[in-house]
Formats: sequence, C-alpha cells, structure tokens
Amino acid sequence: MNRTRTTDLRETVQAALAVLLVALAAPAGAQDPGIGTRDDYGPPEPCSVYGYARLSAGVYGLGIPPDPVSGAGLRVRLKADWEPSPSLAFRMEAEYAVAHGWMNEHARLDHYGIPTYLGSVLAALGVPSAGPGDLYPYQDFHGELSVDHAYGRVNFGPLDLTFGKMPIAWGTAYVFNPASRVVPAGGLDPASEETAGILALTPSLALGSRTSVQTYLAFQDRSLRGASTVEEGSPKNLPFGVRIQTVVGAFDLSVSFLREVLWEETLSGTAGFRRRAWLGLDLAGVLGPFGVYGEAALGLPSSVLAGTGPGDFDALRDLEASGGFDWTVPGIGVELRMEYYYRGSGPSRPEEYDPSVLLSGASSVLGRHYLFLYTARTFSDYWTLSLASLANAADGSWVLLPGLSWEAKENLTLEAGAVLPFGPEGSEFDGRRDLSAYGLGTVDLTEASAFASLKLSF
Repeated sequence: MNRTRTTDLRETVQAALAVLLVALAAPAGAQDPGIGTRDDYGPPEPCSVYGYARLSAGVYGLGIPPDPVSGAGLRVRLKADWEPSPSLAFRMEAEYAVAHGWMNEHARLDHYGIPTYLGSVLAALGVPSAGPGDLYPYQDFHGELSVDHAYGRVNFGPLDLTFGKMPIAWGTAYVFNPASRVVPAGGLDPASEETAGILALTPSLALGSRTSVQTYLAFQDRSLRGASTVEEGSPKNLPFGVRIQTVVGAFDLSVSFLREVLWEETLSGTAGFRRRAWLGLDLAGVLGPFGVYGEAALGLPSSVLAGTGPGDFDALRDLEASGGFDWTVPGIGVELRMEYYYRGSGPSRPEEYDPSVLLSGASSVLGRHYLFLYTARTFSDYWTLSLASLANAADGSWVLLPGLSWEAKENLTLEAGAVLPFGPEGSEFDGRRDLSAYGLGTVDLTEASAFASLKLSF
C-alpha cells in the first residue's frame, strides 16, 4: 500500500476517534495507571490509536467420543488515548468479537443445558422457557461490537478523579487475585488478555511521594450481567472499596476494605444479589534475585454492611490468599514462576463442588488448595516455548498448558497451544459433573483442547 495513503488513513481514523471520545466523555470514565503514559511507545501524543486483531481456532473434546468439535473466533481491540492537556486525559477501548462453534459461549451453555438469566426467571415464574434464538429472534449470538472501556481522568494536583467504564484491578498475584473483587474472577483463558471495564467513579489522593489513598464506587455488580433491574440501583447493592498504598523499602504494600456485590445464580434456577465486606492486604517486591508477591482477602460476617454471607466468623473458611515468586535462571534465560492459592470456602471433597460459582464469576476454580507452575524460554529472540500447570492439591487433578509463540514479523505473532486436563473420575479437572439433580445429566466442563492463533498488533 502507498505510504502516503496509509498515513492519511491513520490520521483520518485518529481524528474520527478523537471526535467520538469527546462525545463519550460525559457519561464515561475509569482508573488505569497507564492512561496516556504508554512508555513502550515513547511520549504520549495528543491522540494515539493502537490495538490488535486476533484470529483463533481450536479443536475441543479430544479423545472424547463420538467426535471432537471445533470453534473459531475473531477479536479486534481498538484503543485510543487523547490528552488535550497535562491535567486531562481520555481513553476508549472498543472491541468487535465474533465466535462460532465451541468458542461461542451461548453455544456451550446451550449444549450443557445450563439456564441463562432469563431462563432462570421464567422457570421461577412457572413460564415455559425457550432457547436464546427463540427469545431473541433478531439478536446475533455470533458477533458483538461493544465499548469495553470509556473513561476520563482529571488531575487536581495530588487528587486524580477518574470516571466512566474502566478496569479496576487490585492485587499483585499472577493467576489468582482474592483482593480484586470488582469483575468476574479470572482464569487461565489463553485468549483473554484484557480486564473487563465496569461503570465507576474512582478518586485517588497522593499523600506525599510514597503513599496514596485509592477509592472506587461502582454501579455494576461483579457478574457484569446483561439483565437490568431497579434493585441493582439500591445503595446496599453498590460495590465500593478503599485502599491505602505505600512503599516500604523494596516492597509495595496495600491495605484495603471493600464491599463485594455479586448477582449469584444457581443451577436450580434461583438467583439474587450476594453482598459481603472484605479486608484485603497485598504486597510485591524483590528479595535478592527473586520477585515476590502475595495478597489475601478476609470475608467479614453478614452484620457488616448488610451482608448476605455467613453470620459467624471462621478465619480458615473466610480467608482467600495467594502468593508466589518469579525468577529468571542466570545463564540460560529460563523464566520460572510458582504460585499457591488458598480458597477457604472451597469444598475439600469433590462431591461437594458447586459449578455455579464458575458461571456467576465468584470463582474460577471449585476446590480449596491450588499450585500453579510456569516456565518459559525464548530462543533467537523470536521463538518462545512455555509450559504451565495448575494443580488441585486436594483431589489430585491437574491441567497442563503447553504453548509455542513465534514473532514472524515486528507486529505479527503466531501462537499454538493446548489445554490438557488430567485427574481421577470425579475430580475437578476430570471435568465430569453429575448434574442430574438439576435435570442436566452428566456434563464435562473441562475438555482437552488444542488451539492456534494469529495476532496482528498495530
């Protein structure tokens, strides 16, 4: 393509997005420490546009009769930063996502027979339910265009005020973040690299060069469900958090207090808001050649902030904690990482596992004790070979995630990998769950799969 035409096109896109950002600035906002400070790309421009497009395809149900199934998806993420002045900044991130086959969430849930939110409500009312295609005949369940982040930041000296739909990610751990309870719990999804945005207001006050106070008031529950009710606007159902962050020697330390609000559905068709107050603690720093990190969250009794959790206090049951280290082996350049996660409310026996916590976003795992291991090595500056494993230390099941990536060009990356679960029957990563009590029969929630993707960054 002619270079002059390419430059003109980019300037046109930047100008169009700048206009769109101004239009969205009034109802939007967010707190992201990196807004408009893309150090990897040099000084921020008055308006910069960047992003990526990722095409993925995979095969699922390997080794499971009758036949494996395939899926494919495309995700295009467009990001724009605009800084009209040193004290004013805007960011918008729009995404187009399309998925077919097993990569489509609607198709997977329908395959399992798991009810949607609307299906749960209809069942509770005694009204015959129907499939998504019948309930919404004009809805495209394959593709979606959305604005995931749209927020502005205003600086008043030591005070930053951020508002809009923004990512809020507290905590320091790599895989499990018990101190972050604003959006659905993350997992090891190879295709996911973004933190979901949530509508919120987030003031941050600097108290000198080493200490700051960060707060948020959100207007969505943690599940980020699509359905809306008047009840979600009740003050008792508004999530909020306060965190004091400081630097002590080589460590960043934070103490927090927050209210988690979650729309919780069960496989039996019941649904409602769940509220709980939490105390949080996290740290990150360096000990010799090791980078170390850890975080913990302690759930408080229901008497605190009109909670709906347990009325008593049990430290072992109400605690969630994770901690680990990373280290690059000298001389051979091998990156190593290990993390342990404790989920006190998790059942100790496989027969007590509750898959509904996965669907609501309350947790990304079912059990109590987990160990994560990761190693990677880069060859010739272009090839990276990685191997990760997550083990349920209580029931003996584990999942292996090998991966290989190749930087074919400066902005083009090809990746291939697999998700290989192992474990005795009935264990978490064996995946087979007997849900006959809910009229669903036996479903396999963890199937072996292989995938490949092509990512173009711009």
